[in-house]
Amino acid sequence: MKFLLIFCILTLFYIVNSFAIQYSECHQRFLKTKEQVCNGNGKCHIFFGCQCFDGFIGEKCEEKIERQNGCYLNKCFEGSECIEISPKQYYCECPENRFGSFCEFEDLCFDCIGKCYEIEEDIFECDELGKIDRNVSF
Repeated sequence: MKFLLIFCILTLFYIVNSFAIQYSECHQRFLKTKEQVCNGNGKCHIFFGCQCFDGFIGEKCEEKIERQNGCYLNKCFEGSECIEISPKQYYCECPENRFGSFCEFEDLCFDCIGKCYEIEEDIFECDELGKIDRNVSF
């Protein structure tokens, strides 16, 4: 029983001591030397060190990360333009012959002045002079 009590006291001493060491590494160094431990890019906390501000990472907030705008993962198809709405949102501005959320679909009848007919799957024919007699138009 005596051994268990001594073990518990030593364990408690170790835990308290480790918190004191972390405190001294962060706060004491900052207070004594006026050195900014978190490089001015974060807040120094007693128990877990630097808590970095937005845009910074690292043990001492030393690494700046670039702001990613809405067009960061630009999924707009070639020929379309990515327009940022907010830092996390964007939309694709499609050219006249394309449509869809990412301008992923092509209007195969875009150039047709007359009626456009699908003669086979994904194959279209333009009847500009009214020569094609089809019942279904696209």
